[in-house]
Amino acid sequence: MGQAWTVAHDEFPFQDICLLTAKSWLKSNEALRQAFPMLDLFNNPAWNVMLDLYIALKEHRAICVSSACIASGAASTTALRYLSALADAGLLVRIPDKHDRRKTYVELSTRGKFGVECAITAACKADTKLGFCRSLVGKGVEGGFQMAQHRQPL
Repeated sequence: MGQAWTVAHDEFPFQDICLLTAKSWLKSNEALRQAFPMLDLFNNPAWNVMLDLYIALKEHRAICVSSACIASGAASTTALRYLSALADAGLLVRIPDKHDRRKTYVELSTRGKFGVECAITAACKADTKLGFCRSLVGKGVEGGFQMAQHRQPL
């Protein structure tokens, strides 16, 4: 095992923790959809798109509209409505392909990125209040992600 970083540490790799938290939340959302396939109650297409776009931003990947629709977990027409609502809210931007006018990419706006990172920061703070911390193990995000409980001295 490598060196561990925790949220409580002043020099923790915030961006790495944000990326891994977003990946974890996206996988959790998919697990809920698979656990309850007969119910659409646990699907949050807009949030799934935002998480997917955040991950793509951090990994320097471009996401086209059709891929964002798939990431939403919703039907294409529903996903397109969510993309429009996110764009109207200023949380994502559409970018036309320079070489293929039929293709459009989407990415988080600065406001959208800030919102995702605020949600992750709030989750980290809540974990800390509960006696847990998010930590990375190893030097890179591929090193792993752990939740550890730390007891406060009485």
